Parts: sequence; C-alpha cells; structure tokens
Amino acid sequence: MPKQKLGLLVAALAKDSHSEDEFIRRIRGEGLIIDPRLKKGVRKGDFTDASQVVGYTITWKSADGWRQRFNAYDLGKELTLKQLRRRWAADPRSTRLAALEWQASMNHHRPVMRQGAEKQADNLTVHDMCRIIDQAFTILQDTRFNPDNPHAVSQAVRRFDQLYNSYGITWNPQQETDPSQSLTTPQDDARTR
Repeated sequence: MPKQKLGLLVAALAKDSHSEDEFIRRIRGEGLIIDPRLKKGVRKGDFTDASQVVGYTITWKSADGWRQRFNAYDLGKELTLKQLRRRWAADPRSTRLAALEWQASMNHHRPVMRQGAEKQADNLTVHDMCRIIDQAFTILQDTRFNPDNPHAVSQAVRRFDQLYNSYGITWNPQQETDPSQSLTTPQDDARTR
C-alpha cells in the first residue's frame, strides 16, 4: 500500500475516532498493525499508562507477506499522537482504555473492547459503508456462481451475519416489509431537532 494511501486511511480513521482507544481498534480493524512508541526508560513489561506512549508506527502487510512500516510523522505531521490527542476525549476512562488497547496491540492480543463506539451503527463512516458494500458484493458474487449448492448459500448467509455483527448492525425485517417506514433525509432529520 503506498504511503500516501495509508496516510489518507489513517487520517480518516483518526477523524472518525472520538478517543485514542477507538482509534487503535479502528486501525487494527483495517488489518493494520499499530505499535506504540514508548517513552525512554519504559520497557514493554513496565508499560501501564497511555501517557507513557509518545508515538506509534503502522505496519502494513501485503497478501504475499511483504511488510512496510511507517512512523506516524512519515504519514503526516497532523497524524502524530501529540496532535491527535488534542482532538480526543481525555477522561480517566478513555485514558485507561487506551492503555489497555495499546498493551493488547503491542502483545498481538485481541482488542480489549469488542463492542466499542466504532461498532455502533450510528458511528459507521463512509469508509465502513464502502467496506460493507464491497464485502456484501463479494459474498453475492460467490453465491451467484453456486446457486444450486445449499452449502454455498448457507455459508453466504453465515458470512452476512458475521458482517452484520462485526459492524454492530441490527437486522430489522420490518423495515423491508413495512411501506410506512421511509428513509429520512438529512433535511428531514434537521427539522426534527
């Protein structure tokens, strides 16, 4: 992945995040590796507080196993941790969650919060929606070539369920069958506030 494209992706994820821990989970959710850069004198085993993190690096892995690593400053000076922290929540809960997410990332463990703010349907971004549509289209194409294979269809349904769950989308069959339910436009939404 070219540095410029990775920089744009990281910038979009940073903009969509409301806290440092959410940013870490969003980065990891994209399949990227994010590693903290710790203050001098702080070792991996001594790390307990998010304030001990002074920067980060992003590692991208290609499908064939090739890796490329970038410092935050190399992606854009507005993407340094110091700059990003100015925009994010700095309450004790967020700081503690950030420390836990940094530790999980550093040790290659699963994210600490499995249903963070980025998994709520209200917080889906344009990037998330594009990704959902792309994955759904791929599932549909795979099923289209095997319409008579019940195993392929059940596997497609399972993949759709996983897709819904991974983005926190709830399935509401009533919306599809009830014609009285219509989509609201941003102008309609603004009038009701």
